[in-house]
Amino acid sequence: MGIWGIAYTSRALGNITPHLLERLLVQARWFNEQAGVTGVLLHSGDTFFQYFEGPRASVERVYARIRGSDLHAGLVEIFSQAVPQRSFSHWHMACAQAPQTLVQELCNEQWDIASSSLDRRAIPLGLNLLMRFWDSVQDKVPLPVGNA
Repeated sequence: MGIWGIAYTSRALGNITPHLLERLLVQARWFNEQAGVTGVLLHSGDTFFQYFEGPRASVERVYARIRGSDLHAGLVEIFSQAVPQRSFSHWHMACAQAPQTLVQELCNEQWDIASSSLDRRAIPLGLNLLMRFWDSVQDKVPLPVGNA
């Protein structure tokens, strides 16, 4: 059974408050763990950028849930194809803004650890695009220091 990866961007609808984002993080982490799907969600301003991977049927089930969410609109699929292996062994989510809750801070810390160990020359296109998005956001929005 191979691994399938999907990357997309979308625009947040309404104000994504820290508590709304925290609820999204907690629910998505639980759902994706149950489905065997791993990846990362980045959020900056009104933009979401997500890459996730796993068994194709599980990825499609998670993607259907994402497409049905009323938290965003204008979903644009960038990448959807087989990938040679997982880039993440755990579900990681990060916010491209200073975390305002403990869950967001912990998710940022997980992302910092996971992303620093990735070999950017050997990752799927969708994840490569996500990393470039993250780099461009970091240049514009200061992240908290001290995440070891």
